[in-house]
Amino acid sequence: MLIDEIIDLAADDSKSITTLLRKCIILGRRLKSDQLVSWAMQELNAYTSEDALPPYRVIAAGANGYFSGPFGSSVNNYPIAAVLLSEQHQHFATEVRLMEPIASYEELLRQKGNEFKIDWPADLDLMYQRRIRLTNGCCLTHGWQTISRGALAGVVDAIRNRALHMALDIKASLKSASDFEEPSPKKAEFLDRTVTTNIFGGMNVIASGRASVNSTISNSQNSIDVGNRDQLWDALRNSGVPQHGLDDLESAMQKDEGGFGSHVKRWTKEFAPKIVLGGVKIGAAAAQSVLTEFLKQYFGS
Repeated sequence: MLIDEIIDLAADDSKSITTLLRKCIILGRRLKSDQLVSWAMQELNAYTSEDALPPYRVIAAGANGYFSGPFGSSVNNYPIAAVLLSEQHQHFATEVRLMEPIASYEELLRQKGNEFKIDWPADLDLMYQRRIRLTNGCCLTHGWQTISRGALAGVVDAIRNRALHMALDIKASLKSASDFEEPSPKKAEFLDRTVTTNIFGGMNVIASGRASVNSTISNSQNSIDVGNRDQLWDALRNSGVPQHGLDDLESAMQKDEGGFGSHVKRWTKEFAPKIVLGGVKIGAAAAQSVLTEFLKQYFGS
């Protein structure tokens, strides 16, 4: 039975993650779950948009660089502070966004070494060659980030764990094989909800007309008093922001000295893809507007 095959593949670290994901595509087709198919396809073929990147594919990582200067002088593996980069580039010194097919990272894990280097784009190197200079006159030649073997293994494990819990919940709900092969409308709805809960953490990702989304946004606002942290936190939780997201916002507020500054604005951009309003996961731009409105109400701006 397909569901048993998925359980076996997910539970065994020696089995290929790509085979598991292909089985998930078959399962998604049978369940008519576009969400499951889309997730598995993006894991197999790469993510084309950072807005769609799941949180487990974003890993905290600093940046280092090789600097060269006059008379053959050089400095290798020197830390690069995020503050030296423009705001839109600072994530190249704070986190690694893993966009490639999961098979490429699975292949890396087969190689030796406890760390893996992610090179900066060549254009980024060129942009900062003259802008980042050490006190000895050396200029940046090449930048990179490193991620640990454990962090990369955690990405693969996150996929296995999601698929495993989904398959176990589906199997536990089945009374007979026919429940899976030809589910009733009620059973089909339950199975789709099981996929949503385990793969996406409860987010119901559905298509929605612009008017419906705008109405949802409108109904979600005008509910936060100036300086009322509890109301702000409740609004953000109800919109799908997890506890670690609230912690990150708290840190951003402290860096901005309690105001609506650059760190808070960057937080709205990073967490916009996670926002769900009225059961609808809306586009990143619209979601960022919602977060901004919540925060404007809180700050009274």
